[in-house]
Amino acid sequence: MRIGMLIGAALVVSGCAAARTPRDAGVESPRRPPESEWVYVCPMHLEVRRVEPGVCPKCTMICVRAKNSKYKDPKPDLRR
Repeated sequence: MRIGMLIGAALVVSGCAAARTPRDAGVESPRRPPESEWVYVCPMHLEVRRVEPGVCPKCTMICVRAKNSKYKDPKPDLRR
């Protein structure tokens, strides 16, 4: 009888330990889109940057294509 209770208790404890997960388990961190060579910016509000064509949420002007200053070319041309 005692052995059965000990085995049962061991199974419960091991089951509880296996059921524990880290706080962040199953929660994916938001992925950032890869940096593009071009972005779309509002001509009036340069802090408004988009990866696709669209309008500025502040003034509804059409965003224009501009070179992305944060872009790092994976294959830079090293010829001089």
